[in-house]
Amino acid sequence: MVWRGHPAGPETARAGDPVTISVFVPSYRRPTLLRNCLAALTRQSRPADEVVVTLRDSDLESRKVVEEFQSRLPLRLALVAIPGPMPAYNRGVTEVTGDIVCITDDDAEPFPDWIERIERRFAQEPSLGAVGGRDHVHVDGVPQATRAVSRVGIIQWFGRTIGNHSHDAVGARNVDILKGCNMALRTDQPIRFDERLRGDAYHMEVGICLAVKRAGFGILFDPEIRVNHYLGPRQPGADRLGLAPERLSANGFNHVLVVMPHFPLWRRIAFLIWTFAIGDQTAPGLVRGLFLCKGRLHELPGILLPAQRGKLEGLKTWRAGRTLSRAGAL
Repeated sequence: MVWRGHPAGPETARAGDPVTISVFVPSYRRPTLLRNCLAALTRQSRPADEVVVTLRDSDLESRKVVEEFQSRLPLRLALVAIPGPMPAYNRGVTEVTGDIVCITDDDAEPFPDWIERIERRFAQEPSLGAVGGRDHVHVDGVPQATRAVSRVGIIQWFGRTIGNHSHDAVGARNVDILKGCNMALRTDQPIRFDERLRGDAYHMEVGICLAVKRAGFGILFDPEIRVNHYLGPRQPGADRLGLAPERLSANGFNHVLVVMPHFPLWRRIAFLIWTFAIGDQTAPGLVRGLFLCKGRLHELPGILLPAQRGKLEGLKTWRAGRTLSRAGAL
C-alpha cells in the first residue's frame, strides 16, 4: 500500500500495510454547497481519518459551516490569505497527514462508498500514484445528459486532452488524467500545484497527473468511484462554454504552462503547432475559431485573439521559469 515518507516510486509500495486517508476540500464563499459536501462525508462507509478544508481568511460565513461539522468529522480548517485556487490547493495538500489524500470540490457530494472504493483500488494496485472516478454533473439542480464513451482521461501525443469523466464508461482503466473534483493521490510523491495558473485554474489536473506519471506511477479511472457534481456559480466573465475573453486567455495560458514541462522536444513542437493552428473549444486556434464562428466571422477576433494571446504568454512564462531553474542549478 502507501507509506508516508518513502521515496517516491512504485517499487516502494507494499500491499497490506495499514494506511490513513485524508480528504481535502478547497472552498471559496459557497457555504451552502460546502455544507452539502461535508454532510456527504459524514455518510462514508469508510470514514476519513482526517478532513481538511481550506478557506480564504475573510470567508466568515463558510467558517461557520466548518464549525457546524467539528463534532461530526475529524475536521481541520486551514486559512489562506493569497487569492486564487492554487494557493488553497497547495495549502491543503501540505496540511494533510494521511498516506492518501482524496480531493473533491465544495460543489461535489461523494457517494457513500467513495473513500472505501479509493482505498480498495490503492490496495489492489500498489503501483498507482493516483486514483479517481466519475462525476455526475448537475446544472441548476438538473442532471446533465450523458453518452456512452470508450475513451476517458486521455492526453493525445500532440497534447489534446479528452476528458469524458462525466459520461458513461464501462470498466476501470489506466488513464493520463483525472478530474479534480474526484481525485486521490498518494502523499509519498511530490504534490505541488502551479500557482502561476490563471482564472479558475482550468487544466490544473493535467499538470498534476503528468507529474504523477513522470514519477513512475500509474493513474487509474474507476467509473464506480463517484461524486455528484453540482456546478456552482462561476466568477464574473466566465461563461459555461469558456468563450468569455478572460476565460479563453486563461485556458490557453494554463494549457501551455502545464503541458510544456512534461513533453520531450518533439512533442512540444507538435503541441504548439496544434494549439495555435487548431486548438479546442476552451482555447481555440485558427481552425477551431473559424468553426465556432461559422456564419459569424465578425466574432472571430473576439474569440481567437484572447486565446492566442494567453498561449503566447503561457509559453513566455514557461520559458522564463525554465531559465530560472537552469540558473539556480548552476
